[in-house]
Amino acid sequence: MKCPNCSLDNPDTQRFCGECGTPIDGNPPAAPGDPDLTETQFVPAIELRTGAVFAGRYQVIEELGAGGMGRVYRVLDRKLDEEVALKLIKYDLAYDRKTLERFRDELKTTRQVVHKNVARLFDLNEAGGIPYITMEYVRGENLRRLIKKVGRLDAAQAVRFATQICRGLAEAHRRDIVHRDLKPHNIMIDEDGSALVMDFGLARLMSSVERTEKGAVEGTPAYVSPEQIEGQAADRRSDLYSLGIVLYEMVTGHPPFKADSPGALAMKHLTELPRNPRETNPDVPAALSRVIMKCLEKRPERRYQSAEQVLTDLGRVEQELSTGSIPVTPTDVPEEPVDPAPTRKRILRLAIGFVALAAIYGVYRFLIPPGPFNPSIAVLLDREEEAPPELGNLPRGLQKNIIEKLSSIPRLRVIPWEAVAGYDPQGLSDKKIGADLGARHLLRLNFRQVDHDLRLTAKLIDARLGKTIQPFLLDKPMEDYLLLEDQLTEDIAKALRVRLVEERLNKIKEGKPKNLEAYIHFLDGTKLLEGRKDTAQAITHFERAIEIDPRYALAYWGLGNGFEQRFNSPDEGGRSEDRERMFRAYRLAHDYDPNAPETNLGLGWAYFNERDNTAAFNHFRKAVKLDPGNYTVNLDAGAFLRSLGLYDAAHKHLARAARLNPLDPEPLIQMAQGRAYMGRHDKARDLLEKAVLLAPDKLEGLNAYAAQLAVTGRFEEAERTIASAQTIDRKGRKLFFVKALLAAARGERPKALEFLELLKALEKPTLEEVRIYLLLGMKDEAIRSIEAGIERGFAERGMYLYGYPCLSSNPSFKALRGDPRFEDILKKQKARYQNELKKLEKL
Repeated sequence: MKCPNCSLDNPDTQRFCGECGTPIDGNPPAAPGDPDLTETQFVPAIELRTGAVFAGRYQVIEELGAGGMGRVYRVLDRKLDEEVALKLIKYDLAYDRKTLERFRDELKTTRQVVHKNVARLFDLNEAGGIPYITMEYVRGENLRRLIKKVGRLDAAQAVRFATQICRGLAEAHRRDIVHRDLKPHNIMIDEDGSALVMDFGLARLMSSVERTEKGAVEGTPAYVSPEQIEGQAADRRSDLYSLGIVLYEMVTGHPPFKADSPGALAMKHLTELPRNPRETNPDVPAALSRVIMKCLEKRPERRYQSAEQVLTDLGRVEQELSTGSIPVTPTDVPEEPVDPAPTRKRILRLAIGFVALAAIYGVYRFLIPPGPFNPSIAVLLDREEEAPPELGNLPRGLQKNIIEKLSSIPRLRVIPWEAVAGYDPQGLSDKKIGADLGARHLLRLNFRQVDHDLRLTAKLIDARLGKTIQPFLLDKPMEDYLLLEDQLTEDIAKALRVRLVEERLNKIKEGKPKNLEAYIHFLDGTKLLEGRKDTAQAITHFERAIEIDPRYALAYWGLGNGFEQRFNSPDEGGRSEDRERMFRAYRLAHDYDPNAPETNLGLGWAYFNERDNTAAFNHFRKAVKLDPGNYTVNLDAGAFLRSLGLYDAAHKHLARAARLNPLDPEPLIQMAQGRAYMGRHDKARDLLEKAVLLAPDKLEGLNAYAAQLAVTGRFEEAERTIASAQTIDRKGRKLFFVKALLAAARGERPKALEFLELLKALEKPTLEEVRIYLLLGMKDEAIRSIEAGIERGFAERGMYLYGYPCLSSNPSFKALRGDPRFEDILKKQKARYQNELKKLEKL
């Protein structure tokens, strides 16, 4: 066949010109047989002859292989006179222009990853209508071939390669780039024996068209993470799951799961626990086995949360291999057990989905069934009509109760009340709401009072399709509102074909008040506490609820919250009687319902205010065990640990709270504070950037963000952020610290000292003050500020400042090392940490 572009005569069986890659008529190549599930499923693409010059620039030296996007060649770039790898994009992707343009934009970020363990992507170009990618050519062989050649690697070699892969992943993840298709095939071992990760971001391009058309999964069947199989977005932890499989294969010679089809293999990823690699290879150290098994946790939150964490434990394994003396305990292992068994509905949907696997040009594609395997739902008050004033805050309370009761359904992901309560769906489409809240289904509620009845109209909506699945109409006498909630919960479970667990549901019912009037007073008091609207009136409502129902545990909890808020209020706080009343109310709440997460949180804070951290810890730990997926529980547990100065331990709970309620900036601000105290200012800045995007008018977030911008050298952005904060804080007194920090970071000593002088009578102890002194070389003042923070931090800020983990880990304090005063502080804080706080990190 003659090429219409360059007139080269091509064989009749060829679909693309061997010289320039232009599509030509011809018969498609024969389909291969059953796919290798360790390979990305692919469609044949352009073939170039050895010696041919493509795009007038790249002379083909040899074909290196074929994969999910097309064929890869080693070519000589005649313009630069150097060898590069050239990947020709396969036929069906080549004609999706939107996907290619989006990928071109993403490539601008991806190619910024410059690291010795990452093979660089150079550019996306086009010749003869065929897109192609150029990338670094690595001399050597891929890890897959090496494993096939030697059978399996010894532990030391596997750890060395895994460490190098982790370093490459860490650099990419730092730029928010996720690989999505990590496997031995795209890990090259160069001539010096170093591992380089290839093809960052290409899995997204490969799957874009397939997902639009067929729902394809990013990644390769044998190495793909469970969340990718379920159609969820891949994140850094998805790469770490794939890394676990790669490491498993390195030490055993094969991946942990084998099956005859993509469907069966996906089922194993989702439900089957992998065999311990030591059962296959007894020479694998127990420490290394633990690292691998943690990477392979089904649930992302139970895996390592970053490549840096994996690197830390691999470093310990490497040390153990060299010395034989260092045991390894993987970081942040949650205490709750994992039940990987799927529900009957999940199995059925998997089976149906994978029956749909079909041949495209004779080659299988890896598909998932439409929609997520586990349903998710967001419960919203329908605000299209004005809420009836006679019901007051009752609709909000019923909304929260229904969310709690739906949460008793296993494997139904319910969006937390805290996320939906602050979300305004007015004027938005159901598809947009579902995307914003991360929910496949919406339940819209509308309450009305009809005579003495409470009428609920509701709609269960498929948010992805924007269609109503089922409407509901329920009438109950007002005093039987609990029966109305129970009936709706059962109806929703039936509509979604999921199972209610009566034991869990009954446990939730136990904490609900039986008296409607008492419940309404509780709701009114809770609403008044939000935003500190009227603490005194809120306390009155809680007291009235208790008069009506003297054993109403949550009313005592609310009363404790009221006294706690008043005690800590800058205008009316500090009264010792309020602290005593707070403790008494929390104690009674816990006495009446010791198994409610809220009452344990309340008593935990009461003991914290009494400085009995061990007793506080026990109650926070119990709250976490009672409801590990509760937003408030995780936020409070994280805040408790952060207040003790245990920032890394706090981060786990705060990160979970942020995932549960991605619309709330508070967990991000608290995580950032912890990162700043540990000296990880880049991470603190990135967290605060997200917080400011969520709440651009929150002064606390703006101040903290401006401070981290200043510390990390982004001075102009810091100035703009300070200007935004000044529109909220007109007097600007709360900005003196940030302005002083910015001046000190810039080396403007007189200006920094001027702002510091203004601060003396205005501000409480902060890390920023110490940073300013250290930037100005004022070590004496820095040490005095640290001492003041340790002495006054709890009384003035409700937290323990400058704990041992902070003082020993924050690079900022290196300038004070060797000073006898600082060493004495460090010694005392270490003793306190070891005697009191170290055991609390287990929360």
